[in-house]
Order: sequence, then C-alpha cells, then structure tokens
Amino acid sequence: MAKKLDPIANNKKNQKENIIDLRRVYQNLAPKQIDNEKTKKQPEPAEIKISPKLSSKLKIQPLWWTMQERYYPNSWLSIIILIFSLIFLIVAILEKNWIFFVIIILADILFILYFLKTQKTIYRLTENGIYINESFYSYNEITNFWILEIKEKNFIIFATNRFLETHLFLPFKKDKTEKIRDFLKNFLKEKEIKPSLIDLIANIL
Repeated sequence: MAKKLDPIANNKKNQKENIIDLRRVYQNLAPKQIDNEKTKKQPEPAEIKISPKLSSKLKIQPLWWTMQERYYPNSWLSIIILIFSLIFLIVAILEKNWIFFVIIILADILFILYFLKTQKTIYRLTENGIYINESFYSYNEITNFWILEIKEKNFIIFATNRFLETHLFLPFKKDKTEKIRDFLKNFLKEKEIKPSLIDLIANIL
C-alpha cells in the first residue's frame, strides 16, 4: 500500500513545484513598477498664453490725484443762471420792486462766493471711466481728449456727448503729463479740442 502511495505523493510534489507562486511574483514586480512610475515624467501644466492687448490692460493701474482749486459749476449752467438773473433784475426794475431787486443781487453774490471758494477735489482715472469726486463719467460718454498746457498747471479736456457738459476740464500738475497721456491712450483718442471763451472763463481763468 505504501509503495502505491509513493508515486502519487511524488506526483503531487512535482505539481506543487511547477505551480508559479503569483504572490511572490507580484511582490517582486511591485517595487520595480513603482520605481518606473516615479521615474516617468509627470505631464507639465499647459502654459496660459495671454494676448499682448490683454496683458497690457492687466498692467494698467488707476491714476488719481487731488487739487486744491476753485469749484466751478458747469459753464452752461452758469450761463442759464446768469440769463435768468438778468431777466429777474429787469423785471424788478420795470416793476419798481426794489426788495425783489435786492434779493436777486444778494443771491447772485452768494452764488459767486460759493462757487469761487477753493475746495479739495479728487480726480481718478480708471479702466471704466473718470471720477471727479463722486461723479462718474464712462468712456462711452467721451469721444476724445486733449491736454492743454499752461504756465501754472495743465488741463485734461474731455469732449463728451452730454448735452449740458460738452467739455470736462481736469487740472493736474505738470509732472503727471506723460503718465496721464499714456494711460488715456489705452481708451480714448487724443485729438485737439479748442475750448470756447466761456469754457476758458469758467474753468481756467
């Protein structure tokens, strides 16, 4: 009986030796695979290319400055007030209503004194538009600009499509001329603007 079992046992032993131990093979191969994966170059992130126009706009920084100056009303508003004031004065004289005449004169004096006193004004040039204190003017409302240079200080003149404010005057110090010109050229065309006598009197003189 023992002799019959020996060939069977030997046969099983030979089968076991021929069986590949997959666990050992995996253990031997796993470190090599990990090393190979580590040595592989990781894909580099794609570079984001920015167009020259966009990159130039991204670098633009807002400009701002303050000026201590006389506060002028809009030139057209001044003309309208002056016309009505003259009409009321003529009516008061024709009607011989001297009390009304004196009231009109006092109102004109107060108006002039209020708008001629010096005030601190903040000017800001941004990518969206122009700020004069809290008043905002979009570039869509402005057709072009011009820099007027005089002895004391320079002025930016903006031509607008507003009915009562056809021109805007922004005073600034002479040392900011090139910075302001370079900034505005990104959004507007520089074109000569010849201010009227009324504009010169109301904003510069």
